[in-house]
Amino acid sequence: MQVIQIISGVLFLTAGIIMSGISIFGVFKFKYVLNRMHAAAIGDTAAFGLFTIGILILRGPSMISLKILLIWLLLWSGSAVASHMLCQMEYYTDEKGVAKNCVEEKEVE
Repeated sequence: MQVIQIISGVLFLTAGIIMSGISIFGVFKFKYVLNRMHAAAIGDTAAFGLFTIGILILRGPSMISLKILLIWLLLWSGSAVASHMLCQMEYYTDEKGVAKNCVEEKEVE
């Protein structure tokens, strides 16, 4: 392996770890459920994408790399759809109205 390939792969893996940490911090920091869901979904998608790119760089072109890429594409599409469905469920079943106040735009007077 070349040194540049190893360094770039490790940088992507490190960026994925940092993105996971930011996502975890966001899930615990935010007050509303929809904000927490947004932090979890973005962190999940971005962190796993960075992990995948790092592994693909380190592994090189092979059949295993293709399988990892396909798993990433399935997770990328599935995570977004699942997060959207959970947010819709929270929005429509919220009894206190917290989610509606968090999402709706305020009128300008």
